[in-house]
Amino acid sequence: MAPGGALGAAARGLRGRAAGRARGGSRGAARAAGAGPGAGPGAGAGALVGALPAEGRERVGLYVARLLEANRRMNLTGARSEAEALERHAGDSLALLPVLEGARPAAAAQAPARVLDVGSGAGLPGMVLAIARPEWELTLLDSLQKRCRFLEEAARELGLQNVDVRWGRAEDLAREPGLRDGFDLVTARAVAEMATLVELCLPFVRPGAGALVAAKGPGPGDEVARAAAAIEALGGAAPKVVPVDSFSGDGQRFTAVVVQKASPTPNKYPRRAGLPNKRPLA
Repeated sequence: MAPGGALGAAARGLRGRAAGRARGGSRGAARAAGAGPGAGPGAGAGALVGALPAEGRERVGLYVARLLEANRRMNLTGARSEAEALERHAGDSLALLPVLEGARPAAAAQAPARVLDVGSGAGLPGMVLAIARPEWELTLLDSLQKRCRFLEEAARELGLQNVDVRWGRAEDLAREPGLRDGFDLVTARAVAEMATLVELCLPFVRPGAGALVAAKGPGPGDEVARAAAAIEALGGAAPKVVPVDSFSGDGQRFTAVVVQKASPTPNKYPRRAGLPNKRPLA
């Protein structure tokens, strides 16, 4: 099916399953998605989503509607409205794009990227990145099978042919050929502290040409400092904290921590499942 046809089918399917909700829901998401600067409380997210092509804006609106529909059956998000989901999820995810693109070597900047979203959960930021950059290959990794089923269904309904979903623990999948050292960019949002996160993520990054871009809140300096030994042990270069165009409820700017992978991760990492969280490298 052509992308436009798949998108039209996705829209009809969502509206058919939740017609009453769609009248005040998915259309509300579409309106918020198309909002421009100065559009009120969601203006930041609206500006980022509104900068997408028309098909991308519609897909984001449909994804948000699908997310909130599924959230009634499983715990995917604390957001309860389309506007809140756009602000907290779509806008925050899109704010990472300039950092992700800037983390790539200049020689590879125009080539399609292979990107891994570790602990994708509801598909954040990976699903939104797949919508915004259809030329990128996105792999969404999560340890819960029911969340993986949601991601597969959402990608299929939205006609996203650049999304692959993997069920499993990062500690285990990082040892699979084709996944270890296999990604240009690895990202994670609200997964763990940096000392744990680098052990879960850096083994997947391509040595000498790839980077980890971790979404973080305001002022992550102390957390990054605590991860210094882990970053060095896993083959990472000195981390950089980059401000992004996304803000907390009290107006503080969110950040992204960028760790280039300077050398291969030693084979003993990651340690067995659970250890990176229980006993972070120090």
